[in-house]
Amino acid sequence: MPCPIRVRESCATPMACRLVVAAVTLCLAGPAPAQLLFQHSSSVDPALEGWTASATGPGVMAGPCADAAVHAWCVTDTSSDSGSGVAYSANPSVSQAASAAVLGWTLRGCVEISSSGQSESLYILYDPGSLSIRYDMWFSGTSGGPANVKLAESTNNVACDSKVIFGPTGTTAGPGMCGAAGFHQFELTYHPALQTADLYVDGGLAWSGYAGAPNFGGNQPLVAWGAGSSCGQGSGAFHLVQFEVAVAGWTKLGGAKPGSLGLPQLSGAGALSVGSDNSLALTDASPSSSAILVFGLNELNAPFKGGTLVPAPLLLLPQVTTASGTVALPFVWPAGVPAGLDLYFQFWITDPGASHGLSASNGLRGLTS
Repeated sequence: MPCPIRVRESCATPMACRLVVAAVTLCLAGPAPAQLLFQHSSSVDPALEGWTASATGPGVMAGPCADAAVHAWCVTDTSSDSGSGVAYSANPSVSQAASAAVLGWTLRGCVEISSSGQSESLYILYDPGSLSIRYDMWFSGTSGGPANVKLAESTNNVACDSKVIFGPTGTTAGPGMCGAAGFHQFELTYHPALQTADLYVDGGLAWSGYAGAPNFGGNQPLVAWGAGSSCGQGSGAFHLVQFEVAVAGWTKLGGAKPGSLGLPQLSGAGALSVGSDNSLALTDASPSSSAILVFGLNELNAPFKGGTLVPAPLLLLPQVTTASGTVALPFVWPAGVPAGLDLYFQFWITDPGASHGLSASNGLRGLTS
């Protein structure tokens, strides 16, 4: 297939030429390895996706639902009794949790709060088990209004005694980030070197340095989501819940700009060492659309077309998304590129559902080895 590459800097040095060679290899096509450990999507019964369901107390309900053609799984807790709620959980293995602690992880949810006032009842959490720390996102708000998210810092009345991190107020009252008004994306990304997580709300950085909260004393790794707290009542819809472990050498950055299918996601895999098999994978992009992969050696984070241009552009690689809004780019890393070099990637996609006609993926940093 043709692979036009626009080089914004001349290939005046051997290093620049080697990087151009590496970029040319991205024109190959094929599948990229999955990073997801657990996922809930749309209105599929979570039990069919491998989640364990539990419901306690009166007034708790769950089932499929749809809002403005966005299909989701709705949960309701109308009881303020202690311990009431409906939950879905999955257990990473000890080795998976150990990899997550070393390589990093991302906990992501696309959620609509139907009703909760200012009491936090909806949640998504990850408990590594052996680290005596857990990481909680608790949500509150009203249907069609702004959404709030709190990060738990205490084991006592988790939702009532936590650091308040407010979600979007003005921008999220508009078209929404997950395909319909009211649905918003919340994401915790853990950085092993810092042993803290960053909170992203609809693609924007809302809080850095979240150190988690003491866990409940269990030693089994746990990912869970649902509705239920001792502080109040609430109901909402979960369109997406994901837990993924990073691949060695790759770090997801912020900067995603929403489009027709929400926030496009870019991930990487491979050792980025001489002769190694590597890949980039774009998902949740506008289907059958023109896209540009921006590659650079430095992080820019400049305002651009209503979003953030993460890499300082060195190479621009035109691509076309599939009918399902994906791009898969496997490549073999060439010789001559030194270890310890930072590489930055981001996709920009033609998208009629995005402001300025362009959506963008998150930025992605790769580290050569």
